[in-house]
Amino acid sequence: MRLLVKVFYDGRYFEGYARQPGKDTIEQHIIDALIDCGYIRTAKESRFQSASRTDPGVSAISQVICFTTDRTTFYVMEVNDRLPQQITLWSYTRVPQDFNLRRAIAYRFYKYFKKYEGEDISSMSEAARLLIGYHDFRHLCVVDKRRPVTRTKVYCVAVKHIRTLDLLVFDFVGRFFLNKMIRKCVSALEMVGKGLLSIDEFRKVIDSEIKPKASIPPAPASGLVLVDVGLPIRSRFIVSRQALKRIRRYLRTTVQELWSCTSALSYIYDMMLDVGSSVGHIY
Repeated sequence: MRLLVKVFYDGRYFEGYARQPGKDTIEQHIIDALIDCGYIRTAKESRFQSASRTDPGVSAISQVICFTTDRTTFYVMEVNDRLPQQITLWSYTRVPQDFNLRRAIAYRFYKYFKKYEGEDISSMSEAARLLIGYHDFRHLCVVDKRRPVTRTKVYCVAVKHIRTLDLLVFDFVGRFFLNKMIRKCVSALEMVGKGLLSIDEFRKVIDSEIKPKASIPPAPASGLVLVDVGLPIRSRFIVSRQALKRIRRYLRTTVQELWSCTSALSYIYDMMLDVGSSVGHIY
């Protein structure tokens, strides 16, 4: 059978998500655990895929992996028992044998969290709307010389001030995002909010072949979280109650500075409390 599995992880403790020789990565831990449990023999043979390759320090609530197994039943806690506490598989569903995760993705949804420092939310929101649509983001990403893609389509960008937590939350939804793109966009929006960059100057950064006088640095990776991956599937995910308890216990007792600001812990914790009812059947 072929499975889709949702994964939570705190990326601050690893050298990125995607497996790389000689590096401690989240994906490698997951593959090793699946092999150890006998669900797969090799990543290649099982056609193992991941929805997103997050950078070192970036975390996820709902990363999605896909693989084929000869076994007829799947127990997420069997795999979790072989994973570090910072990584938890928490729900799964079956898909057709020919399902290709990378091709099926409709959107990726990220949130970025940071402390509110008096930024002008109105001007930031105005600038954020300029990012929506199909644009050239060459000045708001790190261009990969091997694959020099600089254009992508962004479906939604929003900036919210959570007053009760004194927290700024940035929402980004798009088909795919370029290397460091979200973090550079956050930095640029923050500059607008602090009056360091005007709306007109921000507009010129997008779709412009003229390089800005000063490059825009990416915001810290620890503030970025992969929240969801949109997939056109009808089957509902089966959620493990034990896995959710494991995640909540980790968030409650282990994390002291979650994703760069302590107040984000409460926000993420509440999201995990609600996730079971919104995703599917809990067992």
